[in-house]
Amino acid sequence: MRTKLKTAVIFGVGLLIGAAVSFLCLGRMNQQQYARSYATGVIEQAFLASELRANRQVELSKRIESNLPGAVLAIHQNTSLQSVPESQSALRSVKHFYEVNGVTIPQEIAPILSDLPSRQ
Repeated sequence: MRTKLKTAVIFGVGLLIGAAVSFLCLGRMNQQQYARSYATGVIEQAFLASELRANRQVELSKRIESNLPGAVLAIHQNTSLQSVPESQSALRSVKHFYEVNGVTIPQEIAPILSDLPSRQ
């Protein structure tokens, strides 16, 4: 009887230690992911500022606009990207861009954007 109790206590302590270590590791990974995402955003902002400062806004606009269909397809085809709530907001933002600016939605993404659920 004592050995069963001792085994159960050791198992419980091991389980708690494992849970604590997992919690710490996952928290650290989350912090690193946030830091990478933030740093990438800063790099992007610096690039945009450089392009605008060099009076290349027309080329920049064309480059960004040409990347939108690929971004929409990436979200649509990748379940990892679809799993975050921001993906729907991103798709709505692209749809809004085309509607507000009177730009024809490219054929390869038109069905994706037209099938977006309404905002909730």
